[in-house]
Amino acid sequence: MSDKVYVAIYEHRHGEEVSVHKTEAGAAALKDDIAERWWDTELKGRPMPPNEIGETYFHIMGERGEEFFSVHPCEVEK
Repeated sequence: MSDKVYVAIYEHRHGEEVSVHKTEAGAAALKDDIAERWWDTELKGRPMPPNEIGETYFHIMGERGEEFFSVHPCEVEK
C-alpha cells in the first residue's frame, strides 16, 4: 500500500525551492501564493487577473525563461 503526495518545484533566478504537499490543491495554492507575492515586482503595470493567478504568472514568466513551477504526483512507499 502507498500514499500519494505532490512535490512542487519552484525554479527562479536564485535557485530552486521544493516542497511536498498532501493534496494537489495544496500545491496549487502555493503556486497562487507565489504569484500574488511577486506579481507587482515582476509584472509592474500589468493588472492581476481575478482567477488563475498562478497559471497566468508562471505562463508569462516561463515565456521569459525566468521562473517555472511544476507539480509532480509521487507515491510514498511504506
